[in-house]
Amino acid sequence: MGALCPVGSIDNLARPSPQYDYNLYKQSLQKLLSYDIGMCCFDHYAAVLGAEARQVLLNAVQVCSEFEGHLLEMYRETGDLEKVARWVCHETMSCIRFTFQTEDIMMPVSRAVARNILKAAGMVV
Repeated sequence: MGALCPVGSIDNLARPSPQYDYNLYKQSLQKLLSYDIGMCCFDHYAAVLGAEARQVLLNAVQVCSEFEGHLLEMYRETGDLEKVARWVCHETMSCIRFTFQTEDIMMPVSRAVARNILKAAGMVV
């Protein structure tokens, strides 16, 4: 599995990437779990088959909750969107193994992720 995806393990495939509508992202994960999952495909990575496909979704729900909690706590403590976005960027960069991916490329996505999670929590920035 690790050879197919530039991320190390299926646990890292569960990292949140809700740069659009964070609440819809979480709802979609729950909806997908209501189905008998045999394959989980990703827009930039690969496909995961069998029991690992369901496990990726279960991991995503757990990682999403932990990620959101840490992000919200950091923002409450600092009030600094840029600091939170840098944390999101570093977390993401620590998991991916694309040689072409740089922090400059990842920061706009990281800001969007942070903003959307904060917005979903009612912390408009």
